[in-house]
Amino acid sequence: MSNAKALSLLFRELGDLRWYQFPLIVLGILVSLLEGIGLFLLVPIIAILLGTSGESETAIVNGIELFDHFLLNFTEYARLAALISCVVVLIVLKNIAQYIDAVSWTWYDAEVNKRIQAKLFARLMANDPRDWGRGPGRSLNTFENQSWRAVDALLGVAAAVVELCGALFFVVLLIILSWQMTLIVFVCGAALYLLVSFLTRRIETLGAELVQTQEEVSTRLWDVLTGLKTIWIFGNEAHEKKQFARVVEKTLSTGVRQEKLSAAVDPIVETIVALLIGAVCLLSIGQDLSALPALVSFILILRRLIPRLQSLISVRVELAAEIASIHNIIPLLDYSQQDDLEKEAAKFEGFETDVLVEGLTYVYDGDEKPALDDVSFDIPLGKIIGIAGPSGAGKSTLVDAICRIIVPYSGRITANGRHISEYRLRDWRKKLGVVSQDIHLFRASVRDNIAYGLHDVTQKEIVAAAKAANAHDFVITHPEGYDRILTENAGDLSGGQRQRLALARALLRKPELLILDEATSALDPLAETLVKEALSARPEGCTVVVIAHRETTLRVADRIVVLEEGRVVQTGTWVELSGAPGLFKRMFQSKD
Repeated sequence: MSNAKALSLLFRELGDLRWYQFPLIVLGILVSLLEGIGLFLLVPIIAILLGTSGESETAIVNGIELFDHFLLNFTEYARLAALISCVVVLIVLKNIAQYIDAVSWTWYDAEVNKRIQAKLFARLMANDPRDWGRGPGRSLNTFENQSWRAVDALLGVAAAVVELCGALFFVVLLIILSWQMTLIVFVCGAALYLLVSFLTRRIETLGAELVQTQEEVSTRLWDVLTGLKTIWIFGNEAHEKKQFARVVEKTLSTGVRQEKLSAAVDPIVETIVALLIGAVCLLSIGQDLSALPALVSFILILRRLIPRLQSLISVRVELAAEIASIHNIIPLLDYSQQDDLEKEAAKFEGFETDVLVEGLTYVYDGDEKPALDDVSFDIPLGKIIGIAGPSGAGKSTLVDAICRIIVPYSGRITANGRHISEYRLRDWRKKLGVVSQDIHLFRASVRDNIAYGLHDVTQKEIVAAAKAANAHDFVITHPEGYDRILTENAGDLSGGQRQRLALARALLRKPELLILDEATSALDPLAETLVKEALSARPEGCTVVVIAHRETTLRVADRIVVLEEGRVVQTGTWVELSGAPGLFKRMFQSKD
């Protein structure tokens, strides 16, 4: 994708905010016009002060004859007073417009960043299959670094339009004053452009490298933060320090090289400008006094033109450094594919028939063997189905497919005679209650964690769900009860307590399909019994899928499906499977 197309796509994503740029650009151009006219009026002012205005009676203000004829109607003192008054008014107006312009751009910058962040977060919430390979570290880097840099680059282009228009106006004024000296300026400007072009190509390359190294830092930091206990237990702190220092050093090295090149631009520009002004002054030596007003104004206007040229150069340098960030976020701003599918989907109001899993196959990126390989079985309405199998058999992948977190490569899951992907995702998930093996509790109150995703439940309903999951007793033993704020992922609770809160959260939804993905694996035998009692309190007619290794958990199932290496190898009741040769008997024969 070309840089111009990437910028265009990002601009389009701003929606109605796009049109706010035009009045802001006009306001910025107005600032330049007011400043340029004020500087241009210095020509007649200086001429009057030096007493040379009479030597150019046909044009006191070169090129503005109407204004000139108007001023000739006044005395010399009145003309001077009028000109100075005009300059003062222009300065006041320029500063008012400049303040409004600065405040407006600050507001606009904030609104654009908010819009882009919201779109990125919406894409994250959409669980788009196109994002599954990104990983948390890369996503974190996109939010923390790349989105801001991309917006800066986009707004820099808008600011460049303002500076370009201002620069062109100043150039017109210079030509009016002296086209010969303006020609010298153009020659120097062309040389400067070639030099900056050479530098920006290298800066753009380093910008792409910087995006990649920042992603490595974010990914490494995420791995460390989520694996701190493992690092401490295995005493691998020193190695992790070295690894993190390596990726940070790589990022800093790339950033420093980019900054060195970027920092070289302004001194080069300043040096060329100094040489340019010196050349203009030397060429003007020896001219009569009447040329002095135009020379002074020429130099002042040139001096005010330079910052605009520097801004244009800076924008180009920054764009070269940040264009990689735009390419990074552009693919993530489009979630219309998921949105369109959701709009066209059918409403799901509940389970009316058995759930059928038919020929389900799924392969994770980078893996050769499928996690699910032609898996087929029924989930009868209102029954408890057990899923058994060794680690890596595909049990959790199956849960992800039922919850529509992944999309199978082939095969389908049907409910009420339709593929579940044909139903609205929100409707489908509202009918599910899930307690996964990786329980996540938020840094919020116990009440908010149990009621997560529901906004119209009462305290009475929350307590009832907690009692059904046998969580109420330990919750009320804490002084703050249901108002207790949990620490990061409820690190202040035991594994069993976290399981019970997760189960309460699932039961509160009054699910029609309850999925327990190894929900009892972290509990002791007593707690496991309590979970079974909670299952008896599930909503009437609720279908349950229990995925577990424990014999006592699987005994409650009406039917058990045994998985091995992604395939269904056995199905039947506990009695049927425990009495038949095969994987199930080998897994549980020591417990019979």
